[in-house]
Amino acid sequence: MKVVFVGGGAHRHLGILRGAMARKPIFDRGEIVLYDIAQPRAEAMGRMVMKTPEFAALSCKATWDASLERALDGADAVSVVLMAGSPRSFALGNLASQKHGFMSSDQLSPNGAFLALKGGPILMDVARKMERLCPDAWLIDFANPVAVLSAAVNNHTRIRCLGVCAGYQNHAWDLPRLMGRDELCHEFDLHVAGVNHLSFILGGTYHGQDIYQLLAKHLTPDWRPPRYQAWWSAVTKRNITYGLRRLIELFHKFGVVIFSTEGDGMAHLFYEQMMARNKTRLTRAGIEAGLKHGPTARAEADRRFRALLDRALDAGFWAEHWKTDFAFRREDHDIIVKILSALAGVGEEKIVTSHPNKGAFRDAPPASERVIPSSSRNLASRAPWTDASASLGMTREGQATPSDAVSGGAVDGFKDRTVLEYSQLLSHDCFRPADRYTIPDCFHGTISALATHQTLLGDAIATEDPRTLYHALYAYPVKHNTHAAHALYRDLLAINRDEIPRAFQATAAYF
Repeated sequence: MKVVFVGGGAHRHLGILRGAMARKPIFDRGEIVLYDIAQPRAEAMGRMVMKTPEFAALSCKATWDASLERALDGADAVSVVLMAGSPRSFALGNLASQKHGFMSSDQLSPNGAFLALKGGPILMDVARKMERLCPDAWLIDFANPVAVLSAAVNNHTRIRCLGVCAGYQNHAWDLPRLMGRDELCHEFDLHVAGVNHLSFILGGTYHGQDIYQLLAKHLTPDWRPPRYQAWWSAVTKRNITYGLRRLIELFHKFGVVIFSTEGDGMAHLFYEQMMARNKTRLTRAGIEAGLKHGPTARAEADRRFRALLDRALDAGFWAEHWKTDFAFRREDHDIIVKILSALAGVGEEKIVTSHPNKGAFRDAPPASERVIPSSSRNLASRAPWTDASASLGMTREGQATPSDAVSGGAVDGFKDRTVLEYSQLLSHDCFRPADRYTIPDCFHGTISALATHQTLLGDAIATEDPRTLYHALYAYPVKHNTHAAHALYRDLLAINRDEIPRAFQATAAYF
């Protein structure tokens, strides 16, 4: 395979590439191409990749190219990592969000929506170039908000795009912790559906045992957090414990837990509590100090990275150095590694990514060969509906069935084009849902509003239509259509005036 990494100088690529190169069929006799607008960073990454033991075991090329067009020509997959827009505009968006009483993040938040307006044109440009230079390649988007950008590319270009998230591995920490062990475990086989940062585990197994039956044994009234690893700070331990207790509350009230416990997603279920808990008094002075520190810290990280390029790095270094710099840890289970493995034909992989609800890509086998069997069960009903949830009038029979669905997509009750996060099966010649899913009724409205908001943002990015942007912002369900929301959107339009398409300024008239 020829795989292009846009934003290829990002240090996180090293661990991913080590994990991918360890699966030899991905890159053996293939090519790794690193493209970055900061060309010296791409070169430094390429030179470090060639020093790894995994690269030494392959017949593979690693190159860095100053031309995106040359890099994309003939690619089999393109992975994009970037933070669009200036740190200043994002920080000022955080300040405006705080002023008007809104959560701020790079994903499920108004500030995240405006981040999409800055990164969307970049990703659409990559996708348009791919249509000319590598039309059959997959686009793997790590740039946030991944769901919005996946919607824009999939619904408005011929390129197939998967929105991937580092939070994919959160469950591999959370589930063991709920069961009493602070350790990373990749042995869970789960079924998931929702939106990125707020999708739900609808069923699954651990070593053949039902995941919710196992949780029921551990999440008793006397549950206590596990003994945490020594390297976690006191603040991190408190944050972990808070998240676990919210998961336990969801389990006992609703019979499900969240797949990826990112704060902005969980906040949409516990908004007032988490806003109060995370309240940080941002100030312009503090923002200015942070803006000065950021480039200095990045330059120092780059300096340390480059200093290793002229050293002989032995097996001991590669085995131990990651403990002081996580960029050097080999990421065998990263979602991008799994995707590249499937596309290279190593084997079918079960993944969770953001993608329109339509269940298969256009080059899939005939429908008769990929129809989901009618015997597929409603996975939401596999969770043990507790006495607490039963007392709220929630029953398994109350869940939507396939006959209630709006479409034949992966998740019942959503349009084909609506972007969602759900479990999928991917191989070199087929992409399909891992099953047919139903969002629990009590969460369906929240998930529908968030998914519609993100899908419409994708439409706005592709069309640069101010009215469509207004519709997207209107659909966001927090403080819906209030003076506070209108004021925040006007502020965000002004803050980002020079970094988003000029046409969007007309959206202010709607507020």
